[in-house]
Amino acid sequence: MSNARHNQSLQQTLDPVATLAIAKSAPASIAAEPRRYAAGLSAIFILALAASVSSANAVASVPTAPQHNPEDPIVAITPMYPSDAGSSTVNGRVVVQFTLDKDGSPVNPRIVESFPRGYFDEVVLQAFRKYRWLPDLDTEKVRQFTFTFAGEPDA
Repeated sequence: MSNARHNQSLQQTLDPVATLAIAKSAPASIAAEPRRYAAGLSAIFILALAASVSSANAVASVPTAPQHNPEDPIVAITPMYPSDAGSSTVNGRVVVQFTLDKDGSPVNPRIVESFPRGYFDEVVLQAFRKYRWLPDLDTEKVRQFTFTFAGEPDA
């Protein structure tokens, strides 16, 4: 008999759940004669384990969590639209340059590009100081992060 057919017949005749149910149903006899049943139960559990392992090997793969891009923050606070702006229809873009502390906090953030100039800078810096990245040993690397504001037309 081939291994595949043997494993299939073993799985059909020896379901691990059923084996466990049989073992649980005979505690009185096992307590009365433990040595007599110990070898038999050990063999049953080993066969049940083998059946479980062979069926588990049939699974192609287990999905894994997506990998985190180290350039993306792990904590990001959305900047609020400036409250003193008379209208929320202004589109804008702000680029912040910074380095990271060893704990993943931004250090010395500064605006290197802003359109319209000065319009979103303060709210961006307030939110940006709360951003966090994965801890990084490269504290000298200069990084950039871009914020984009899409104004909504007044209703």
